[in-house]
Amino acid sequence: MVHYKLQYFDLRGLGEPIRLILHYVGQDFEEERLDYFSDEWLEFKEKTPYGHLPILLVDGVPIAECRAIGRYLGKKFNLLGKTDLEAAQLDSIADFFLEFFMEARPYLFVLFGLPYKENDKEKLYNELWVPKSAETFPRLEKILKESGSGFLSKDGISWVDFFVAALNYTINKNLPETFRNFPEIKKHVEKIHGLPELQEYLGKRKVTDL
Repeated sequence: MVHYKLQYFDLRGLGEPIRLILHYVGQDFEEERLDYFSDEWLEFKEKTPYGHLPILLVDGVPIAECRAIGRYLGKKFNLLGKTDLEAAQLDSIADFFLEFFMEARPYLFVLFGLPYKENDKEKLYNELWVPKSAETFPRLEKILKESGSGFLSKDGISWVDFFVAALNYTINKNLPETFRNFPEIKKHVEKIHGLPELQEYLGKRKVTDL
């Protein structure tokens, strides 16, 4: 039997979509949660392939980068898309959305009290978060509306749904005004987090801001 071990920080962040996928498919896995602010992480960082997390160990073999992990699990558990073309389209959505999340990360860091070189929250909100959100969420709303399935693909759930919904959960929880005009995005977050396969995990999930 394959052994999975997820290495990430003790928060949701980019590790949460991976947790959601594994719980959704009923796959047992081990977790190693690190404290972002600790010396433990600074020491551990040097041992990682690229200096950051998450990492998924598959029988001891590391897969780094959240999208690579997502694609691997998508292929492994039939969440990749029904055709190569659909898989590529889903990849493009993942790349588009994760690019937004990484570009907007400075504001999220400051919002959650994490260290960042620029700490003017109001400036980052107005000059970074607002314009980036205005570029991103209308497009995501359109994708969901056109799919007609409640998921990002008309053919049903994929690994990308977990990534988008997990990150949007954090946004909706902390910046609910962001989705005021995007009902499809809010419904998507609720649909994924309402999946029966996730309820046991979500019922006991540790509460964190991020």
